Amino acid sequence: MAIVRLNQKWNNNQTKEAEESFEKALKLRRELVAAQPDSIEAQNRLAVLLLDYGAIPAFNFQAQKALVLFNEALEIIERLLKQNPENVDLKKSLARGLRILSKAKGAIGDYHGALHGLNYAVEVSKELATKFPNDFRLQRSVWLTNTISR
Repeated sequence: MAIVRLNQKWNNNQTKEAEESFEKALKLRRELVAAQPDSIEAQNRLAVLLLDYGAIPAFNFQAQKALVLFNEALEIIERLLKQNPENVDLKKSLARGLRILSKAKGAIGDYHGALHGLNYAVEVSKELATKFPNDFRLQRSVWLTNTISR
């Protein structure tokens, strides 16, 4: 029992340190986006950082907190895609974001939302994989998305 408590304390300290690091990085990314509001790359990197940060609460069974971060990331990505519908990096971010958002939605019992997101992620991943058949990461993305949706 004592070992479990030590592990929980260690994990909680590690989580707190990671969250503090992500908060600092988010502050810097937001400042960069504010300084370069027309930069698609800066905004996409902010969205990717939000997706990465959301993994911490998702892993620690805090799905609601993860959903807030994932939703903000996807709002940025979807807004950028409206302006740049053929941007491959944005589509990659969209597929990844939809996959992890679906996991968080499933964790809170929103199975309809989770399935909808996964189906959309499969569609985007397959489109990219078809356009870039030699891109291993895109092919892996299709495989991951199909694996999760089964």
